[in-house]
Amino acid sequence: MPARPRPAGSRPLSPTRGALPVGMLVFGLLLLAAPPRPAAAPTSIPCLEPDTVQHWLARLPVPGPADAVVTTDAAAYVAAGDAGLHVVDLADPGRPILATTDASRAARQLAITGNMLLVGTGADGLRVLDISDPLSPTAVALLSTPAATSGLAAAGDLAAVGLQDGTLWLVDLAVPAGPVVRGSLALPETVRDIAWRDHLLLAACGLSGLPVVDASQPAAPQLVAVATPAGRLEAVAVHGDLALVSAFDTGVYTIDLADPAAPVTLGLLPHPGGGAMRGLALAGDQAWVATSTGSLLTVDLADPAHPRTTAELRSNGGAQDVALLSSGGLAVVADAAAGVYLADVSRPAAATPLATTPLTGWSTGVAAVDATTVGVAAGQGGLYLMDVSEPGAPAPVSQLALGGTTSGVAVSGSLACIANHPAGLQTVDLTTPAAPVVLGSLAVPGVATAVAPDGTLAAVAAG
Repeated sequence: MPARPRPAGSRPLSPTRGALPVGMLVFGLLLLAAPPRPAAAPTSIPCLEPDTVQHWLARLPVPGPADAVVTTDAAAYVAAGDAGLHVVDLADPGRPILATTDASRAARQLAITGNMLLVGTGADGLRVLDISDPLSPTAVALLSTPAATSGLAAAGDLAAVGLQDGTLWLVDLAVPAGPVVRGSLALPETVRDIAWRDHLLLAACGLSGLPVVDASQPAAPQLVAVATPAGRLEAVAVHGDLALVSAFDTGVYTIDLADPAAPVTLGLLPHPGGGAMRGLALAGDQAWVATSTGSLLTVDLADPAHPRTTAELRSNGGAQDVALLSSGGLAVVADAAAGVYLADVSRPAAATPLATTPLTGWSTGVAAVDATTVGVAAGQGGLYLMDVSEPGAPAPVSQLALGGTTSGVAVSGSLACIANHPAGLQTVDLTTPAAPVVLGSLAVPGVATAVAPDGTLAAVAAG
């Protein structure tokens, strides 16, 4: 299909330096010819291509804090507290669009069942919206609650609504316009999150543990057992006989539900960074965990007694929730003030640093010179040429002091184009990497921050 224009505020992300920074774009018609150099083999510096590892696809800022998210294959629904409900069009995951916003009531918890979107509003109770048109939800009912909503889950025509006073409601949605409370159960503490497993409900109840509730008779739900892993339980997800439960400042527990009357804690994935882990998504033997310290963790559950992190994607905010598209491969993260992130999680791992080499100055740009050499723009440290023939032990070949601040580097053949302030655009001969030579410079308006050569034309970003 033809590409859609990207709206203001939608910011595609890429693990490569694809786009120049916003600012003034200055074109210089320059003769970028360099001294002749023997033909070299195609560049083959070891690297990980974006489609071989997990990576962020895009970020979309939204009004208010993005605190919870649920998805269909067409849209993501984002709860943003008092800022209301946001609907995000996912037709092009690399360019998500904020389709609509409903700020008529607060949105704090979310669940989807069939063509119904359920919204826990907090003080106003439970909203029921028709999402037959995924991008244009229509409100069909509001069910008042005696206490603020605090947890929400749905399966078929039945919704489980947790309240801050510790009450668990079972609500019949057979007639969406007329939801009816069929039964309730008093639990020992505020219900922070809920998950369904067949006719069973699991409720994360802070320091009071994880109650297991039999909801096969909605009019008379029964407490079956309480699992008591250590810590303040915040979120729960379940797949088959395995449950994941997160605990504040502690980590994520794996719990065996083969015998619901006697749940068994199998293992713990510690959370060294501390803080909250309110978002859990579970699919097969993998899980994704959103942390308030700004990470999306991928967890391998092949051995539930020993869960392990296989990937971590860092965000700009504090990840609050995560949802997976049923079509697979795409995760949507509610990231508080940073908005909504979309990630390609179709691969089991993320890029992992092999080595770190300290350099003078801030490293802000990198470009391949040949099969074993890269150039690094290092701020006040100028230009470094690095030998990366041993990826685990990169070593400086030379350092060229350029004065001012070197922010960007690009290479064409044996010529390096440098974005430097206050010099502007500089050209450097790289015929001998151990002894690079400045050929010339061109002053540009503004502060040169990035450069991209193309034949005899160079584009300079000057913010």
